[in-house]
Amino acid sequence: MIILTCPKCQAKFDISNNEKVLGSKVKCYKCETVWIAEMNLMHEDIFKNSTKENDLPPAPIPEIRLKKKRKKSLFFHFLFGIGIAVSLALFFLLKNTGNEKKTTDLSLTLSPLEYKTDENPELIIRGYITNETDELYRLPLLNILLYDNKKNTLYNKTRLPPMRLLGPKRTIEIEFKIQNPPAQIHRVEVNFNTDKKE
Repeated sequence: MIILTCPKCQAKFDISNNEKVLGSKVKCYKCETVWIAEMNLMHEDIFKNSTKENDLPPAPIPEIRLKKKRKKSLFFHFLFGIGIAVSLALFFLLKNTGNEKKTTDLSLTLSPLEYKTDENPELIIRGYITNETDELYRLPLLNILLYDNKKNTLYNKTRLPPMRLLGPKRTIEIEFKIQNPPAQIHRVEVNFNTDKKE
């Protein structure tokens, strides 16, 4: 048996011994190249009768993993920039909002007191806080004081207003409930806490 190799596409052909091809024209079935079969383009199939070795899997090749720098998307950078801009704007806005010692720009109006005498007695204090300025104002804490007829303090608590920021020319309603108030209340006072402790 002779194996013939195409000089152009390197396709191999098996030729039986009874065919005489040496010196004749041969046409490749793949690339359709025509050439003259010569001795140097033929060789005998020397591995025809050899036995095939057991197929062993190839030795593993260590993988080399390169760390690729992931490109962060432009959208992520855009959102991050907006977040920083908004946080800086809020910081400077809140930093420069009203002075808490200057409470003359705020008005505090109290409604008539409501006293419930059910199973659980309750004193309800309602009122309004109005921002009379043209700026955003940070509200101070509110002091609630209850006195008897001898001006002794029966109750003294500091409470948060319903909102800490009040817009220009805005009014908010306040309501505080005192459970089981003292029976000898003579006077109720609600004022702004001008201390810096909050």
